[in-house]
Amino acid sequence: MPRSQSRGLSAAILIFALFLAGCTTDRRTPAAVSVSVAPSAVSVQTGLTQQFTATVSNTTNTAVDWQVNGVAGGDATNGTISAAGLYTAPASVPNPAAVTVTAVSQADSTKSGSATVTVTTPPPVTVTVAPKTANVVVGATQQFTATVANANDTSVTWQVNGVVGGDATNGTISVTGLYTAPVAVPNPAAVNVTAVSVADSTKSDNATVTITATPVITVTVAPKTANVQVSATQQFTATVTGTANTAVTWDVNGVAGGDATHGTVSNTGLYTAPAAVPNPATVDVTATSVADNTKSDTAVVTVTTAPPANRFVYVGSFPDNTIKIFSVNDTTGLLTPAGGISTGAGTNPGFLAMHPSGKFLYSLNRSTGNVSIFTVNPTTGALTAAGTATADSDPFYMVFSPDGTFAYLTCDTASLLFAFSVNTTTGALTQVAGSPYAMGGGRVRGLAITPNNKYLYVTDRDSNNIQAFVIAAGVLSPVAGSPFAAGTAVGTAVTDSQSKYLYVGNRDDDNVGAYSINAATGALTPINTYPSGGTQTSVWTLDPSGTHLYGGNTVSNDILAFTVNANGTLTAVAGMPFTTNTEPGGGGLHPNGKFAYVVNQVSEVNLTPGAITIYSVDSTTGVLTQISSMASGSNNSAGFAITP
Repeated sequence: MPRSQSRGLSAAILIFALFLAGCTTDRRTPAAVSVSVAPSAVSVQTGLTQQFTATVSNTTNTAVDWQVNGVAGGDATNGTISAAGLYTAPASVPNPAAVTVTAVSQADSTKSGSATVTVTTPPPVTVTVAPKTANVVVGATQQFTATVANANDTSVTWQVNGVVGGDATNGTISVTGLYTAPVAVPNPAAVNVTAVSVADSTKSDNATVTITATPVITVTVAPKTANVQVSATQQFTATVTGTANTAVTWDVNGVAGGDATHGTVSNTGLYTAPAAVPNPATVDVTATSVADNTKSDTAVVTVTTAPPANRFVYVGSFPDNTIKIFSVNDTTGLLTPAGGISTGAGTNPGFLAMHPSGKFLYSLNRSTGNVSIFTVNPTTGALTAAGTATADSDPFYMVFSPDGTFAYLTCDTASLLFAFSVNTTTGALTQVAGSPYAMGGGRVRGLAITPNNKYLYVTDRDSNNIQAFVIAAGVLSPVAGSPFAAGTAVGTAVTDSQSKYLYVGNRDDDNVGAYSINAATGALTPINTYPSGGTQTSVWTLDPSGTHLYGGNTVSNDILAFTVNANGTLTAVAGMPFTTNTEPGGGGLHPNGKFAYVVNQVSEVNLTPGAITIYSVDSTTGVLTQISSMASGSNNSAGFAITP
């Protein structure tokens, strides 16, 4: 076969083979385009946005067109959507609230994906101002804060009584909420401080501010005058009102703490006279407010030489109706009998009360219902009858105002409280208006008066409470909340030298109750009770410095002693209780604080010789050391008094 024919045949065979191959190829249908939208369901607040994404499958053209409820790009009613899928909710919730966001494939417009959007109302903007109320002194400031919720813009504008920034009449407020009170109290005194939301001016909150006048700080020193012998002491108290800071500083003649020439004063107001009379003999003891050093008060002290005559102790007893007299050795503390006086048949003298001046002695005659008055001879200690004052059955206890112009007396079984004015020349007692005061039927016994002469406290042993009174020129009115609960068979009472605390003996509980005194109202708040170390407890006195409290346990025949702490709590003195003779009925301390005296009653009925126990006192620790025990010279020693 010629070469040319052979080539032609080969080409034909190749063409035929290619034809056959084409006839056997698989012709499958391409996959359909699909669209999905994410997220598929969402809630969007009116006016806010939501980003959607569309995923297009099975085509190289992944572009989509966006619709809202079938409207390309949406509309104002149901919300709009950008070409990039950013949906913006309408300004108000449509009806229905659910709308459909759709992405339509540009490659195949029959293919789409959808998401459901629920359009919601945003939570309301809220504004909260703190604090809600405030008391602000004129010219002072108060910081307020405003918390704005449910808004991106949390700023506020501040108003006072509707005026942005306030004004001079009602006070001003800064953009940060610092309120400054006006210089005078407005009328009315209460104003509104308002924070208004910048995001929504219809939303606000208020605080009420009450503007008050600047409190007037006052300082009152008591007593206002005093005669103090060389090297002797005098306790002063300072009452500060108009501020929570009641602290004071003390000076003598302008020198803080005083000096050796004019006398010294402690930070608690205890003045110690110099060793010699200064020239002039009068000095000023001044208390100055720490809160406002322009406020102060002054007491005038006359420094005197020691009197040539002895000091005297008086011991009363019943039923032999006598008062025995003893001269006192100020160096040793020992007593020497110096006579006596009868109070009259059947008088049964009990408690003895020495006037603060030392000029008069008062005997409470339990059987006659009256008070015997005696003048005191400053040289010999002799007593001269100076009349009587009528009380009622069973006069029991008596105290004087610090300046000696008023006296207060309990009548035990009569359940009465008497108030007397005192004639400081004769010692005579005259009842004040409203006296006597009915005490509710219980046996009233103990009495305590605050050194600042503001409050009087009376114990009721049957009702187990303490009645409290405000003193105004000797006239008494009840303290709000009185009476105050006490222990069982509460008896005698003592206030501290700063007029801050009250201590009572709870006889049947065998302890001492301590109370804080509200300086503004006189109300009592219990602090604690403290075991006395014995049985049948009474409290008698504080030492001259006000540091130690003493009393007796009449059944266990011993003496209690506590240290008075700065916060009014008590700490038992080491070695307490201290032994004494039978039935300690009362006692007191020497004015120099170095000696203590206890009269031992022994019996209220039988004519049994009484006794006096004498102790030295450690002024630092309060420890008592017995130095003598002597016969009182009378039966059933009960009353005790010592000249100041």
